[in-house]
Amino acid sequence: MNAPAGSTAAANLLADHDQTGGLLGGWRRAYYGCETVPMTVADYDDEENEGRRVECWDSVTETAQVLCEGATLQHEVAATRLVQLVRSIAYARGSAIVSAGSTDIVWRNDEGQRFCLEADATIYLHPGRDLPADRYIEVASDPLPEVVLEVDHTTNVRHRRRRGCRSKLNDYAALGIPELWVEVPDSSRTRGRRSPGLSILLLEGGEYQASPVSRAFPGWTAAEIHRALNEWEESAETVSVLRRVGRAMGAVEGTGPEDDPFLRQERREAAADLVRAAVAEAFVSRGIPISDALRQWLAGFDDLSDPAGVIRLAFTCRDADEFLRRVESGAEAAP
Repeated sequence: MNAPAGSTAAANLLADHDQTGGLLGGWRRAYYGCETVPMTVADYDDEENEGRRVECWDSVTETAQVLCEGATLQHEVAATRLVQLVRSIAYARGSAIVSAGSTDIVWRNDEGQRFCLEADATIYLHPGRDLPADRYIEVASDPLPEVVLEVDHTTNVRHRRRRGCRSKLNDYAALGIPELWVEVPDSSRTRGRRSPGLSILLLEGGEYQASPVSRAFPGWTAAEIHRALNEWEESAETVSVLRRVGRAMGAVEGTGPEDDPFLRQERREAAADLVRAAVAEAFVSRGIPISDALRQWLAGFDDLSDPAGVIRLAFTCRDADEFLRRVESGAEAAP
């Protein structure tokens, strides 16, 4: 099976890096906010990993970059919020979008040696087509996520702890991640060094370039994403933005809210509720009693093939019995 185009480009980029030492064994790393610790293959493959948060691991040197303070609430909240925001955009677009939390991105050389990078969150715009088959992303064979989120609460992916070492940003570029969001939360402990905000970085020619707007989510700006990530629940402004972005994406693909099965059912139930309320009001406003049979019919009503005709019948029938006979026979009132 042919590898996805994005994976092929990433593999070529990695091959270029390998000529000068590569991701494996040839570079020293000192991620800001992390410490370099020895870690064997067996240690890394241990799922518990002694509760440590491993940002990256090199099987050649058997060293890892481990988060100094461990995962914080503020660090995890942003990734969780992203899942909710992306789901809302997917509703408006009319097709699924998947956002996953901490995810391993794995690259192997010809000898099977591994370099593993852990992303705070990943986004796949077309999961039915592109989602990796395993629990991690295999760079040479799996499609790469359209977006990766990094939350710099106590870290800084752009800077190294020591000169002459690689940063996490360097490694993301080498892996070929096309779009990287770097979020500094409003509650960031590094506020004295950097202002809170979100940076959108687009991979161009093997290097990241800052952009005010997302390429994967056209029209979604860095400022809007940052505000949404730091809200405990969506504000009216954020809801408006999510609908705008989702509908714009759907317009390109020829989809919309009615194509989303959950939203379609919600809209159907809301429409049925309006018909029930209108029918009941038609009888109450004319002083006509609502019989038990009509109450039962209203409770079970879900036929929206002709809602306007049903409401007209309610306003023209003499009583509930006549309404039920005519609506069940499919008879409509004259407009």
